[in-house]
Amino acid sequence: MMLRRLVAVILLLYQEMYRSLGECSDFGSFEKRVGESLARAGCDVLTMLFEALDERLMEERDPNLRVVGFRDRTVVTRFGELKIRRRLYEDRVTGETRFLLDERLGLRKRDRVSAGVKDLVVKLSTEMSFRGTAEVLSEMTPGISPMTAWNIVKEVGEEARLEGQRLREQVFERGEDPGGSRKAEKLHIEADGVSVALQRSSKKRDEVKLGAAYEGKEAQSNRVQLKERRVMAGVLPEGAFWEETLARVAEKWDVGALKGVVVGGDGAPWVKKGTEYFENAEYRLDRF
Repeated sequence: MMLRRLVAVILLLYQEMYRSLGECSDFGSFEKRVGESLARAGCDVLTMLFEALDERLMEERDPNLRVVGFRDRTVVTRFGELKIRRRLYEDRVTGETRFLLDERLGLRKRDRVSAGVKDLVVKLSTEMSFRGTAEVLSEMTPGISPMTAWNIVKEVGEEARLEGQRLREQVFERGEDPGGSRKAEKLHIEADGVSVALQRSSKKRDEVKLGAAYEGKEAQSNRVQLKERRVMAGVLPEGAFWEETLARVAEKWDVGALKGVVVGGDGAPWVKKGTEYFENAEYRLDRF
């Protein structure tokens, strides 16, 4: 059955591409129509794959789970809007309901946009406005408005904030070792602040604190690259920023093995404060 459906999708794709070749007057319009056809075919194939996976999950399920029906959901992906039909289960013991396919795919309950599209939105939003981001992505997938882009960036930022808070609590409240194992003799940490305008806030401006930890600099063809770079950022008080910086550094490096840490900055007092969080640390002024 699935093989017949797959063959039908491929034949339809070929027909659409052949028709486009005859109807398009230039390669640009042909390329666009073929891209749209490939995206639709990709969604069709993914739908079949997910249906097969949902079937297998049903066969392998816990005996305490019973099927109570089907539910549909739509997810905006790099291929376009993907409609997924999956089984809803009820636990006979606890009464809780679950979607085994969602769990297998890592789709959270309120996710309307795939992780891949979220990554694209965040990357584009660092280079252009939310409106520009939506316009670029509309060439590839529908359903991304400027407000959707803003909400995605806000959601990702909140997740990063909570992860940073979790790390700080792990190290400074519970005294746990984040487990960094990479050995390095010296670490460089450069920090700076960027003033940004705020919207829908009682404050007009705030400072985003930025930091980059690395082992050194190495030549890469015609440029210089930071070795083993790890970046930190946040709208945080100076103490919280340096606590999170230390925690993220300790996630990667064995801080007990460090023989020295160089904290660099433009002379701002909060940057100099970083030397208090690392042993054998010194401050170095960056005049540029």
